[in-house]
Amino acid sequence: MTGNRSHAALPGRRRWITIAAIAAILAIGAAVGGVGAALLLQNQRQPQPKVLTEATLEALPGWSGSTGQAIVEKAASGQRAVIVIVSESRPVAGYEEVWLISSDLKRLISIGVLSGQQGRFDIPADVNLKEYPIVDVSDEKLDGDPAHSGDSIVRGTLS
Repeated sequence: MTGNRSHAALPGRRRWITIAAIAAILAIGAAVGGVGAALLLQNQRQPQPKVLTEATLEALPGWSGSTGQAIVEKAASGQRAVIVIVSESRPVAGYEEVWLISSDLKRLISIGVLSGQQGRFDIPADVNLKEYPIVDVSDEKLDGDPAHSGDSIVRGTLS
């Protein structure tokens, strides 16, 4: 009879182990789901950057077929940034530099080096985009000269 009792008790134990395992899986699933929901709500509460202005970047001589876009955003903190997206029609000789240029093309500010086809560049707080409305991406040689090469790939005026 003792043998029968152990066989009778074993299925009961298995049932409880199965129930405990299912409960643990459900608890883990609920915890993961709760964390996911909390992250989603947090992302929805954070203010998204506001698009201030944008420009279509058009190819300059020697770069026919190249295209681009520039989008200026303002974060809730007040920080402005320009997102630049460029598709070149041919490989660059050196590296691509992103500039803000005055309407008269006489003053320019380098805001960074483009790595790949897209980049985000902070705009210094004291830069007035009405004074520097042109976004330019140039092909710069690795010659140590910080000045604009004069070889612009694409350029456009912020609206």
